[in-house]
Amino acid sequence: MEEILMSMIFNGINLVKELEFSLSSQVSPESDLSSSLSSISTLFGDVNERLKTLLAWRNSLSQYQPEPEPVLMLDMTN
Repeated sequence: MEEILMSMIFNGINLVKELEFSLSSQVSPESDLSSSLSSISTLFGDVNERLKTLLAWRNSLSQYQPEPEPVLMLDMTN
């Protein structure tokens, strides 16, 4: 799942770079700008939701881990 998230993040970064290029060239009309921003926002929103799901899943697994056994510490200062 981490590989998918990283791929989605890099895809979003590429979309931002494309938007940056189109803004610097000042060729893109407002409708294209709106569409680009919407795509970027949707993509990063999806990544955020998937990441939340992954973290919740990992946290649920940690609840089922056995408690560590206490370790008896000997006083070695005497």
